Amino acid sequence: MHGGGRTSGGLTKKDLKYNTKGEIVSKEKSKQAKANPWIKAVQKAKKDLGIKGFALVEGELKKKAHMYYDKMKK
Repeated sequence: MHGGGRTSGGLTKKDLKYNTKGEIVSKEKSKQAKANPWIKAVQKAKKDLGIKGFALVEGELKKKAHMYYDKMKK
C-alpha cells in the first residue's frame, strides 16, 4: 500500500489490510465476514466430512452445514 490520504469511502491506511488473495480490504468488513454463522457452519461440516480445499455446498455437505447452522441460530 502506497500513496496517501483516504479511499473514496473515507478509509485510511490503518483501516485496511490485505486478505489471503492479496487484495486490499476493509478490516471491519473482513472481521464481519469471518463471524458469519453460515461460513462457520460450512467450515465445521467440511472438517467433519474430511473435505479439504474447494467444495460445492451440496448433498451431504449442505445437509450437515444446515444442521450446524440451525444449532448456532438457537
